[in-house]
Amino acid sequence: MIRAVFFAGLLLLGLVAVLLLYRISVRKIDAEAELKKREMEHEERAKLFEDEEL
Repeated sequence: MIRAVFFAGLLLLGLVAVLLLYRISVRKIDAEAELKKREMEHEERAKLFEDEEL
């Protein structure tokens, strides 16, 4: 009985760890996508200002 509770606790801790790693990786991917999007917007704005100066 005690072994079953112990293994259930370990399984639960493992599940929580996997969920946390998943959330962290998803946030990282979203942050990288947002950064890339902002860089592209910055480049587009820079091109617009270059065109206006000519």
